[in-house]
Amino acid sequence: GSLSFQLRGVKLSNAQSLGRTSCPFFELYRKVDRPTGATYISVYRSNTIRSSLSPAWNAAELDLEAVCNGDMEMAMKVIVWDFRRHGKHKMMGEFETTIRGFLEAMPTSKADSDFGFRLVKPDSVKSMGKVKVVDATVTGMTGDKSSRSKPYVDENVAHRKDHKEKAMSAQSSRRPEFVDYL
Repeated sequence: GSLSFQLRGVKLSNAQSLGRTSCPFFELYRKVDRPTGATYISVYRSNTIRSSLSPAWNAAELDLEAVCNGDMEMAMKVIVWDFRRHGKHKMMGEFETTIRGFLEAMPTSKADSDFGFRLVKPDSVKSMGKVKVVDATVTGMTGDKSSRSKPYVDENVAHRKDHKEKAMSAQSSRRPEFVDYL
C-alpha cells in the first residue's frame, strides 16, 4: 500500500533573527525498536519553502512498508526544521502521531478546519505553531495487491462521527435531569 499526504504549517514561530524569516521543511521519521532502545530514522524529507511561517509543502506519496511496515498504529514523528545553508538546520518543533492519526486529522468540514498537530520543542511545552493535514489517503491496504485505487476508509472513524452527531441531537432534544446540574 501507499500513503499520499500533504501538510501545511500554520503560524510557525520564526527561528531566524535580524528581520529574516524562516525557511521551513519537515522530515518524517519512523520508530524503530532496537535492543538498545527505540529510535527514529528519517524516511522522508519535504521541499523547503523559502521565507514563510505558513508553508504549504508539496504532496508526497510514500510506501507504507517504508513508513510503518503496514502498521497503521506504529509511532512516527514529524520534525519541522528551519533550513540553514551550512547544513546545521535549526529545529522549529516536532509532534508524534500514527498513520491513523494523519487520516483522522484531515478536516472533514469547515468546523474541523481549525484542528492540527501542535508543534513543540522537546525541552518545552510552548507551542511553536501548528501543522495541519491538507490531504491524507492510504491505498492498497485491502490485502489484495491489485486494488490500489480503493482508498483506505476507517469504519471506526465514520461510526464515531455518526454516533457523536446522534448523541448531540438526542442531548439537545431531551429535558435536563438532576445529574445535568451537578
